[in-house]
Amino acid sequence: MKTNRLSVMLCLLLIFSSVQLWAGSLDSAYQNYVSAYKKYQNAVSANLAKSEIDAALSEYRSARTAYEAFLNKSSAADTSEKQSDSKISEFDSGSAGVDDSEEVGSSDSERSLAKLVAVLPAEIKPLVETLKRTSSKAEAAGIVASIEKYLEARPQSNHKALLQYEMASALDRLAIDVKKAEQLFTEVSKNSADKKIAGWGGLALNYLKAKQYKTQWSQVMAGKFAEMTNAFNSYNSSSWLAFPVKAVRGSVYLAKSVSYINTQNKHEDFLLAFESAQAPFVSNVETVFAQYQATRSEPENNARIRLIYNNYQSWYARCKIMSEARQSLDIQYFIIENDAFGLGLLGMVLKKAREGIKIRLMVDVRGSNKLSLKVMAKGYLEELAKLPNVKVKVYNPFQASLIGAITDLRRVISSNHDKILIADGRYAIIGGRNIADEYLVDAIDDAKAWRDTDVLIDSETVASQLQTAFEEEFNILKAFEIGKSLLGMTGYRTLQMEIGYAAMDAALNLRGPLPVTSRFSTQAVILKKLNDQLSGYKNMTGFNDFDLSENSHSCPVHILDSNSISGPRNDITENIVKYIDGSRREIIIQNPYVVLTPRAEAALKRAARRKVPILVHTNSPQTSDSFPTEAMLYRDWRSILRDMPTMRIFARVNEGQLHGKNFVFDRKIGVVGTYNFDFLSEKVNSEVVAAVKSREFATELRNEVVFDIGKSVEYHLATADKAEFGPGNVENPQKMWLIKFLSKMGWLKPLF
Repeated sequence: MKTNRLSVMLCLLLIFSSVQLWAGSLDSAYQNYVSAYKKYQNAVSANLAKSEIDAALSEYRSARTAYEAFLNKSSAADTSEKQSDSKISEFDSGSAGVDDSEEVGSSDSERSLAKLVAVLPAEIKPLVETLKRTSSKAEAAGIVASIEKYLEARPQSNHKALLQYEMASALDRLAIDVKKAEQLFTEVSKNSADKKIAGWGGLALNYLKAKQYKTQWSQVMAGKFAEMTNAFNSYNSSSWLAFPVKAVRGSVYLAKSVSYINTQNKHEDFLLAFESAQAPFVSNVETVFAQYQATRSEPENNARIRLIYNNYQSWYARCKIMSEARQSLDIQYFIIENDAFGLGLLGMVLKKAREGIKIRLMVDVRGSNKLSLKVMAKGYLEELAKLPNVKVKVYNPFQASLIGAITDLRRVISSNHDKILIADGRYAIIGGRNIADEYLVDAIDDAKAWRDTDVLIDSETVASQLQTAFEEEFNILKAFEIGKSLLGMTGYRTLQMEIGYAAMDAALNLRGPLPVTSRFSTQAVILKKLNDQLSGYKNMTGFNDFDLSENSHSCPVHILDSNSISGPRNDITENIVKYIDGSRREIIIQNPYVVLTPRAEAALKRAARRKVPILVHTNSPQTSDSFPTEAMLYRDWRSILRDMPTMRIFARVNEGQLHGKNFVFDRKIGVVGTYNFDFLSEKVNSEVVAAVKSREFATELRNEVVFDIGKSVEYHLATADKAEFGPGNVENPQKMWLIKFLSKMGWLKPLF
């Protein structure tokens, strides 16, 4: 993959040279970069002394920085004029309370532009200020026309280049007239009277070109995906009885799969370079939200959304919307256990199916391996599949992964990580919770209960967006339909699901343990097990008083989706990176698994250079269930804090595991969903999140995270006043020896 990245970077150089972005010294910088990288890799491979590896790493970082500097130079560099650097405004420690007029984390170029606009003549200044903030195409087009008339009357205006730049920016940002924007940026970049504005124009022109390449990349990815899908469908429809035909079609699928993976890897490397070019032009986080909202055919600006941190309330919400469903249920989970909650949910599915509503259910074969005969001889899914109005699928069964293992090991471990519940195309719940006791029992009844987050959404428009996300995975080539069992030995599973529903219903409605009746007598053992489990949940008493709309917010909401490795969509990473680049005051990340990918790391470094505070809350070796991810954080935490001095890392201790996946940007945008901050979520698994534009919602989410931080320990480097404290210093860690052992295997990082 490293070779692919270098190859793609070389291709990018050739592309950009066509628009005169590169000077002759670029090749020298590139060769130094490659040479330093190889030297560092060789030092690691040869297991040289730490001092030698650190020296090689320092040389590589310097070469990379020098090389990336060339990537950011504009075509206006015919003169020796240096481009505006990325010096960052001084961070104001009181930024959390600043008003909207202050841009604590803005760059020098943003501040310089603001100062130039501030001294424009009174007759034109209000128009430019409105043009910079409007999201209306019609309003922007009208303002551009007015500015053009102003310049026609004043062809020698000292402000011409600035006004052209602002017009071009609006025409491009709102996709009003990209061709005209390109013409204006070109003219601005050739302005010899104002080198600084000319430099901005050149950078903007380069970014405009890069966006065109991005569109072309998307088209290529879609084409490769279609070729692979068609080849797989042809292979899958072939009978093993016609083995020669099956073998040939399997070979074609394998070739198309390899081609798709190679293209996918190159596309990811392009995006890393693209996001670096894009970063200086990312506006504030509310504009980032609005830009994606504008791509929706039916944007939702008044959804009702409720944040749910309480585990029992999250279960109440699921039970309420399922029990009240009258038309359809779409259910997609990574994990459904065969405990009181899992059997309760499956029993509800069975009950609603018998009422005649349409149901689609998909689970991940690894997360929910106790439900199907095809995996662990359990048979629950096969029983549900008998009903004519129920369609059941599993994602990525082992037999379907074998051919993929030849092309990419990640295809074997790829999972459907979505957690989606949609009722009647109106109510929806997404978030971090699976269906199992550790996610849904509250800490008041079980000190080891996990800390997680969901959102309950009431909106037909948002539900429709979630249905699209659901269907992209439900219909993807690695989703296999479950049929009726041929063994004829699974009928008792239906009875167990009935018991699961009845026992949970009795518990929720405070009727006590479910009695052993003659109907349930053959399943007395499992009934006792469920009753014993439910009797321990003494504070699960609020179901009847639970109001779906209580504490909800009315605000703009949209869904961001990411396909598994077998699909081309990754809206989540793209938008998270833009939100990081658009943040000016504060970035809060709460996530159980933090393994920084190149794209995430680059974005956070840019934020740190802007002096934006970054608060990260995650698990410690004491609370985490994932030793590999803890190993990678153990390996990298020092370099992360050194390279990102505005970041603080807090780790959960002395409580149940953290499992919520949440982001808050500038206290204006909240993001809640299934997306872990690691390689698996960015590159391998399917994920889904809700992005919410609401100060009230974002503040509520932030307060919950800050509350958790208050009970956590902070990792910090050694200073003159205090000793270092990191993952290795946490009390009572789980299998620290394994974490330290895995931390030496950095080459495994892309698998976590």
